[in-house]
Formats: sequence, structure tokens, C-alpha cells
Amino acid sequence: MVVKGSTYTYLLFLARGGMGRVDLAMRTVDRFHRFYAIKHLHPHLADEPRSRKMFEEEARIAGALSHPNVVGVLDYGEDSVGPYLVMDYVEGLNLAGFQAACRNEGESPPLSICVRVAMDIARGLDAIHTATDARGRPLGLVHRDLSPRNVLLGFDGSVRVTDFGIARAEGRDLETTMGMVKGTPGYVAPERLLFERPTARTDLFALGVLLFELLSGERLYTGSVEEVAKRILLEPVPDIGELRPETPPALTNLLFHLLAKEPTDRPASAREVAQQLEAVLLELTDEEDRVDLGTYVSALAAEQRRAERKRVEAAVEIALRPPSKPASRWPLALAGAGLLAVGLTGAAFFADESPRDNEAPSAALLPALERPTSAETSARAPSAPSVAPLPAVANAPSEVDGAEGDAAEGDAAEDAAEDAAEDAAEDAAEPEEVEAAESRARRPRPRRRPREPGREPAAEREPRPARDPNAPQEMSWSGDLR
Repeated sequence: MVVKGSTYTYLLFLARGGMGRVDLAMRTVDRFHRFYAIKHLHPHLADEPRSRKMFEEEARIAGALSHPNVVGVLDYGEDSVGPYLVMDYVEGLNLAGFQAACRNEGESPPLSICVRVAMDIARGLDAIHTATDARGRPLGLVHRDLSPRNVLLGFDGSVRVTDFGIARAEGRDLETTMGMVKGTPGYVAPERLLFERPTARTDLFALGVLLFELLSGERLYTGSVEEVAKRILLEPVPDIGELRPETPPALTNLLFHLLAKEPTDRPASAREVAQQLEAVLLELTDEEDRVDLGTYVSALAAEQRRAERKRVEAAVEIALRPPSKPASRWPLALAGAGLLAVGLTGAAFFADESPRDNEAPSAALLPALERPTSAETSARAPSAPSVAPLPAVANAPSEVDGAEGDAAEGDAAEDAAEDAAEDAAEDAAEPEEVEAAESRARRPRPRRRPREPGREPAAEREPRPARDPNAPQEMSWSGDLR
């Protein structure tokens, strides 16, 4: 699909979030093709100044980031659909899909895979927290919505943090609603539930939740929004060693610090967390066989990858297919002209052969089927009663125009007399049918009621679709979380 005002061809729908939807798109220059992920603001938000401002802020923040563990924004613009962001396309799964695939296979990912994913997330967070503007001044960015759906795992082994829709930069705070906390329930730090200002350590709490869930294969904080908030604030920090005894002590100790209730009890920075995880990963790879992340993810989602590639290939084939040429109208025009010429020639011929005024028609113009003779009529209806002929109908049209004068002479007069007698006999044989036909001919046809302008007939009107009560509806979090 080509969108007016855009240089990209849209292929497939990828994902949908609170602010917008993401589609797979392709840009083609001659024989060069490249895929992109394009995020559009939802149509119902495109005209709201606050939503547009947040979308522009997301573009500004992500556009300032350039790191292999972050999905940055390559371009920003607006087309006929609305504002959009252009991002790199990552072929793979998000972390939520990866965890679901593991549960479906009934297996827990190796410790090295879990640590590798958490290490790359920490590196991405470090790039976000330490980002600077064009003059080298720190932006003070905080992601604020680190969750499984905002971490992408590529089939090439890459791990990237994405979606900066509610990321916050110091000095450019947008107006927020009092009593509302934005984020994903289960990954919101305790200080945010208490309406304290978020910091880089706020994102580290969410990283601790992600790492715990990767190792355990289960959600850490579940329940309603209120129940989740109470558990995050009041429950003691869980011990991963109870669920996975083979966890190294250094990793267990790191999890305790990441999930601490007080921000000051957590590590000082994401870089420090990445360094500790790298040390744990080196220890694990010495003890177990090294497992490549890209190979593991590709094998886990092999069927899904094949199906997705078929979808993409089919969409690309349709997009690159040359437009069909409209059928030429010249053959029809020439055929119509030929028929018109034949019709005019025939009309001219018959007009030349038509009888002149006061001249009897020639034999060539008489009908090909002659009326039956009186002998044939007698043989066909011998029992017809002898009745007087019906009176002639006033203003009845003559059979051959212009033949009244000379038709009374010679054979024409004799034929006319025989025809009148035969018609009288036939009409007398079936008087009821003649009367019925005459009554139908005299009966006036009822006038149709004119249709109102712009009103369609009842049969053509499209019925209103009944509202499906089971249709999916967009949900928003009530209370203090989105």
C-alpha cells in the first residue's frame, strides 16, 4: 500500500500500542530495497496537541540515540495518515513472545542466554541514560516503560530496547495528570507508585523484574493493578535461588540489589550492572557449552519465522508487481464505427427503395410471410361459426402506410377483401380473447411514484451492521497505572 505523501510502501501490520501502531514498510530505489518499521500516531490522537507533542518528543529522544542495543529513530515526518516515525526493522521476537515460546516448548532458557539478554538491555539503558545533545550536554533520559514488549530479540542475535513513548528528559517535562502513573503494571518501580521523580535507577528496577522472569519462567508481580502495586511496595524481595538453584551467587546477589525498594540500594548505573552481568556470563560460559543467542531464538521460533517470511515475501511481490495496463478502447471504438457505417448504408439503401407518394409498394417490400389463403383458413377451422365481422376500431393504424388509394385496384383489392374476411372469421372464433386484449390495451397503466433524489431503493440499501458485543475494544488502565 502506498500512502499519499510518503516515500515508503507499507507491507504488513506489526504491532499496536497505546500511542500508535507499527507497520512493516519498504523503501525502493531502482533495485535497492530496505525494510523499516514505521510507527504512526493513532488517528484519534493525531489532532490532539498534547498527543502530537508527546509523539514529537519521542522522535526527538530516540533520534538522539545511536547504539546497537537501542532502536533509534531514523526519520520523522507526516503523511496523509498522520505523524510517523521511521525506525530500523528487527526481524525476530519481543521478549514477551520469547517467554511465551519457551513456555510452549516447556523449557527454561539456559542461564547464559538469560544473562546475555539482561546484559545487552543494561547496555542499551546505559546509552539512554548517558545520551547528550548536539552540544554534549547530558539529556538525563529515563525510559520509564521497560517491559517485555519493549525489548526486541533479533534472529541475528541482537537485543534492542525500543518504544520511548513515555520517556522523560530533564528540562523538557510534559504536563502530567495528577494521580496518574504511566507504565506497564508489574514493572513500575516503588518510588513511581509513590509519585516520586523517576531517575536512572527507576529503569534498573524494571531490568531486575525482567531478569527474574527470564530465569524463573514466571511473572513476578501478577493480579489487578491495585494488587500489583501493593505487592511491589510491601512484599520482600524474592530469592531466585529457590526457583532455580543452579543460579550463581553473584547473579542472585545482583537481583537482590536490582529489586530493592529504595532507589539508593540499587546499583549506581546501568553500566555497572552490565559489567557485573558480563562477569557472570564469562563464568557461565566456562562451565557450560556456549549457546549463541541468535541460533537459540531462531530454533525456538522456527515455524513462526518461516510463516513471517512467507508473509513478507508475498507482500513484497505484490508491492513490486507492475501495475496492470488498462484495456485499450480502440477495438471497441472501431467496431462501433463499423456498425454505424453498416447501419447508415442500409438506411440509405432502404430509403432509396421506399415507395414514393401516391405509389403502390413494390413486391420486394412486402412481408416475407404471406397471410394464409381462404382455403387454408377453412381447412384449419372448419367449425368456426358464421358471424358478422367486428366493427373497425377507430383510428386503427393501416398495415402499409400510403397504400389506401391504389390498393383497391387489381390484385391488391382482392387480397385486401380476402384478408378482411379471414380476419373476421378468426376474430369471431375467439371473441373473448379479443375483448380481453382490448380491455388490457385501454386500461391505463399506474404511474410509478418518483424516487426521492439521493434515496436508494430498499433492496439496494446496505443494512447497518449489527454491533458485535464480543469485538475487541481498546483498553486503558484505570486508577493509577496505564
